This record gives sequence, C-alpha cells and structure tokens, in this order.
Amino acid sequence: MFYTSSSLLQRCVYGFSLSLLSVGFFAVLLTAQVAPKVAVGASHTLMLQASGTVLACGENNFGQLGNGTTQSTGIPIQVSGVQNALDVAVGNLHSVILRSDGTVLVFGRGMSGQLGLGNFNSLLVATTIPGITAAVAVAASGAHTLVLLNNGTVWSFGDNSYGQLGLGNGSASSVSAPTQVALPAAAISICAGEGYSIFILASGLVVACGSNSYGQLGDGTFISRSAPVPMWGALGVTSAAASYSTTYLLTGSTVMGTGSSGVGQLGGAVAVGGVTAWPTVIPGLGSVQSMCAGNNFGLFGLSSGGALALGASGAGQLGTGSTINATSNPTPVLIYTSIVAMDAGATCSVMLGVDGVVYGTGYNNYGQLGLPAGTHIVPTPSAQWCSSGSSFALNFVRYGTNQLGMVLECGAPSTASMMYATLHAWGPNTPVAGGLNVLGMWMTPAEWDFNLALFTSGFPMTRGILSANGGTVASITGFFGALSGITLRGVSVVFNPFMQVISATPMESFTF
Repeated sequence: MFYTSSSLLQRCVYGFSLSLLSVGFFAVLLTAQVAPKVAVGASHTLMLQASGTVLACGENNFGQLGNGTTQSTGIPIQVSGVQNALDVAVGNLHSVILRSDGTVLVFGRGMSGQLGLGNFNSLLVATTIPGITAAVAVAASGAHTLVLLNNGTVWSFGDNSYGQLGLGNGSASSVSAPTQVALPAAAISICAGEGYSIFILASGLVVACGSNSYGQLGDGTFISRSAPVPMWGALGVTSAAASYSTTYLLTGSTVMGTGSSGVGQLGGAVAVGGVTAWPTVIPGLGSVQSMCAGNNFGLFGLSSGGALALGASGAGQLGTGSTINATSNPTPVLIYTSIVAMDAGATCSVMLGVDGVVYGTGYNNYGQLGLPAGTHIVPTPSAQWCSSGSSFALNFVRYGTNQLGMVLECGAPSTASMMYATLHAWGPNTPVAGGLNVLGMWMTPAEWDFNLALFTSGFPMTRGILSANGGTVASITGFFGALSGITLRGVSVVFNPFMQVISATPMESFTF
C-alpha cells in the first residue's frame, strides 16, 4: 500500500489508524510494524526505518541531523539515541520524531521556538518535549511545528508571522512552548505548509490558518487568518499536502488544488501563472493514493504503483528525466518500482520503493539525497540508504580505431528489480548513449548516469550503455536492489555504422 507522506516546507501526517470512542475523542491504534517513511526539508532528509530507528543526511548547520555535530554529510547516519520511532517530520532546518510511547523528540534550529522547549535555542541531539505524552502525529514546516494528541487536540509552536499556529488571538509573535490550536472540533490529521497549517476534522470538515496571499487556505479569499477557517467545498478529504503557496487535497482518489499555479503545479485546473482561492479538481491524474508537495511542484502516487508530477523541474526534482516544467499535463515519474512512501523538498524529491530501495531526484547540494554530489533528473537509487541490494564495479580498457562500446549482459533475473549505474569514460572522443532502456543525463561530457529496468525473463538480456570512437577507457559502478543468482558481464563490442554488433569480447563479470 501507499503510505501518505508530505513535502518540504510542509509535513502532512496520516497513516495512523484512529478509532472514535464513546466520549467523542480519539485513541491511536499502534501496530508492531512501523511503516517506513521519508521526510525532506529544505536541504536535509530523515528516513524512518521499520526497526524504529531513524537515518539522516544532508545539511547539518543547526544540528538537524541529530548526531551531536554540525557537520553536513551525504552519507546517511543514524540519529543518535532514537529508538521506537513511529513518525518523522522536518521543517527547513529542524527535525521532529514521534515515538511509540506518545512522546516527541526535536532537534535542529530553534530560533523561532519551533522545538517547543520553552526557549529559542538550537539543539544538536534529539530532546524530548516536556509535557507531551499522548501524541499520535507530528507535522512541521519552515519554522513551525504541529503535534496531534490522541484526544483530537492539536498543539503548535514556532514561527507565527502569518497566524500559522492557529491560536486565534491575532498575535504574530513566535511561541516557544506547545500551545493549543483553536479548533472548532477534534482533528484526525494535520499538515504544515510554509507559513500555514491545515487540519482535517473528525466532522469531515477541513480548516486552515496562516498565510493566504496565494489563496492556499482555500477559503475563497486572499486574507491571512490567525484562527482556522473552513476550506470551501473541502468535504470527504482524507489527506492534504502543502508547500509554500499551493495546497493539494485528496478526496477518494481525486486531487483538488488551491493557491498558486505559478509554474503549472495545479495542472489543467488553473492556467500557468494563475491562482485560485478555492479547491479545484486537477484533471488527468487518474487514481491517486498519495501525494506530496515541494516548492512549486507536486508528486502524485498512483494506485498502479507509479507516480505523476506537476510543476517546477529546473533541478530535476520531478524525476521525469527532464528539467522542463510539467504544466498542464501530468508527466510520469521515471521510476520502475512501486512507490510506498515519498516526500518532496525545496528542489528535490525522495521516494521509497517496494523493493526497499530509496530513490532520490533533483538538487543534491548538501547530499540530502544520500547520493554522490550532483543533480539527478531521474529517481536514482542509493546503496547508502539500503539494507538490501548489491553494489558492483566493472573496469575496462580497450583501444582501437573502430567504434567501440560497453555492454552489460545479464542472464534472466530471478527477481524483477532496478539497476542504477554510472559510467565514466575517457578517450579522444565524447561518448554517446546507445542501447535500449537508457534513461538519464550527461553528468559531465564523459559521464552517463542512468537507470535500467530489469524484468524477470526466460532468456538473457543485453543492454548497450556507451559507444565511442577511438580509444576508450571506461569504468562502471552501480547498485542493484535485492537481486540474486545473476551474472553481470561487461563486453567490449565493435559496432558497424548502423550500431549493429560486429564482434563482442567478454571482459569482466560480477555475479550476485
């Protein structure tokens, strides 16, 4: 199944089973199995593992990775001292973890009071918020945090410049200790956007507060609110996702959007560059089961297991293989495994596949994708996040005057999976891509980054990777998710001008 996650400057929290008691409140039903989840901030990422531990990577200037230092890292590390975690959320520069005993841990930047500890200090290690012992969900955005308790009340703290804490008192001052949100009824789900908050109520209504300059509160106005107000026409909503200026609402399998469509993130619902102040159905998405929102873009998980994308793609954050924005027509995300969790950051996205592999796409300036430095425009798996899978390295040295090529030859896989590989080549001529199922981009003039889909088959498969004129020195490094009984073979191939193989010489092989 899909585990709904949220986005960047926004955290939307669902996935917890709640039951209505006779007294009208809610009690969480905690299961032994923790649903893995990813949460992406402006430049750091948390991953909740099934074991209840949490990994982190990316920028760490305020201790938002929770390892006791301010050293940023592109290699996922375990958040110190955290066990029995049930949920994670991140703001721009702070992190929040819900534990199975109903307590909440916080760390990172605290200068707006977003850690809820009664002060404005930052923390390098996870620290428990005093007084909270019955939490069932957490959400965070740029600099504010929301906590849902098992009685349906919501408590907020942090930046309140636009009234996003929902206190209803008209104040714009930051709050450093948990304070109750002025809700009209018990809440069952919470979502935090950049400067605003959304609450799904047990009554079926959706209310929102905070910044509304783009109509992102969906109340038919562009007036910011310090107390939660109803969203127009938002009935039967099961989840929400929010970013800086755009809100998505999921009703059944249909998505509505409100706010800005500056780069087409509302698809055909609103003209590119336009805004709307009330939720409007986004056409062309099909059957949606999960969604997340980044800065001017959205990702939508489908019942088929794939995903569609809308909005900004300048850094490759949509994972469509292109840096061209997806405007009126939703564009497929180029991932060849079913997605069970996903989240969107400012200019990047992270997805967890059913194969247990974490895939990242988009901007990676601080290593927040857990991948080598550089921008990625297709969802790229990282062996560093994963407990399963195998890495490999193949090296080739071939010289000659004919056109040469490097080919990976695989026998029939025992398990359908995804392969990621980077090919580095040096020679007198610029390499060019060749072969089937090659997706990706040139990372440098002589490096090809791509994904290859491998499917169960009764016969060997060969996939071309690189061809180049003249002498070529090449190495291939990569990662396979959850494969066994497979031989990967590098082959030096001579092609004719029509890219037909004239001869092939086996070189180096790697068996899983």
